[in-house]
Amino acid sequence: MTAADRPPGGAGLTALLRIRDARFYFGGLALSQFGDNVLLLAAGVWVKSLTGSDGAAGVIMFFVSAPALLSSVFGLLADRVRKRALMITVNLVMAAVTLALLTVDTSGDVWLVYAVMTAYGTALVITGAAESGLFVSMLPERLLGAANTMVMSLQESMKVVAPAVGAALFAAFGGHALATLDVATFLLAAGALALLTVREPAPRPSEKALRSELLTGVRQIARTPGLRLVVFGCGAVMGVMGFTNTALFGLVDEGLHRTPAYLGLLMCVQGVGSVVGGMFAPRLMARLGEGYFVVLGMALSAAGNALLLVPTEAVVLPGMVLRGIGLPWAVIGAYTLMQKRTPVELMGRAAGSVNLIIFVPQAVSVLVGAGLGEVLGHRALFAITSVGVAAVCGFLLSSAEVRSAVGEPAPDTTIESTSPERSQ
Repeated sequence: MTAADRPPGGAGLTALLRIRDARFYFGGLALSQFGDNVLLLAAGVWVKSLTGSDGAAGVIMFFVSAPALLSSVFGLLADRVRKRALMITVNLVMAAVTLALLTVDTSGDVWLVYAVMTAYGTALVITGAAESGLFVSMLPERLLGAANTMVMSLQESMKVVAPAVGAALFAAFGGHALATLDVATFLLAAGALALLTVREPAPRPSEKALRSELLTGVRQIARTPGLRLVVFGCGAVMGVMGFTNTALFGLVDEGLHRTPAYLGLLMCVQGVGSVVGGMFAPRLMARLGEGYFVVLGMALSAAGNALLLVPTEAVVLPGMVLRGIGLPWAVIGAYTLMQKRTPVELMGRAAGSVNLIIFVPQAVSVLVGAGLGEVLGHRALFAITSVGVAAVCGFLLSSAEVRSAVGEPAPDTTIESTSPERSQ
């Protein structure tokens, strides 16, 4: 896509934030992401402090990722109800569920941490499916990439702030204070969603069999040239990236000889990379096309993991920056391409299928990595990850289908919206 082909008005974050509903939505999301990241980043440290086990801490991400197995079900739910109302309900339910962490005191209570992390993963899948449809109703198409970038940038940038706040609260008051903070942010996020004025298309009832409905999203991805290889390629990358969840604890402990809390600093540095990368992502994606943009993100991630093989801060910290830039770019590109090539009435199921394809392999690889880490060590896991991601990059670059993957509007799709830019 050339500059002359792109719609006027800009496709960056500044243009996105000129829209009132976008400001309210991302303001609420920022609060929620802050609370979530404070707790999620501390959950592994909390479990490590209670059990003394790297594997028990590293497996946290399995419980967060496992609900992606039901992505098709949650995607169908998102297509059958109003997205905003669904997201408000999820935030209120999560505020109640998170209160259970106030009872965690000993290693025997770790199962409660795992249970709440599973609920977090479920909420992420539901809101992710609903969010894609809400964006398509709320925003002009040229800003979908900026919206996806903002989501990822907020998630990652909170890792710059959240570790310091989380570490201070955890040291002073323990995990209970972090849980209380997250409850408050869930409630504030629900309030921000309630202030949106977007009018969503009425959900369309269907007489198709449930099995056929659940497979619609996967079929949509599989039959769309370019999109299928990009999404399945991201799934393959996540299938080895999960190894690094356990490997990072080993790097901190055995490689850098630091306490488990030092992982918070590493994640903070990774968050800085995501913030910097997010500043350039929308325009770079528009210039390269979604296909090349995804491959570039994967390549940077492979390079970042390779640098973690050298156990010194001078090399590890740049490696974390590259990880922070690379993997979010790959996911942003895949979601943006899906949103542009999918009819709005299928958006929830398509988004749910993207979650299924990308994040279920991550859940499996977290479990496998927890076992392999005990046998092979953290350096072997980083090496396997780097080689695996590089191989996926090479395969995608060899495909003309991926090289031509530039988001185009889905055929026969008309979207009504009350966003300022669409109503003018």
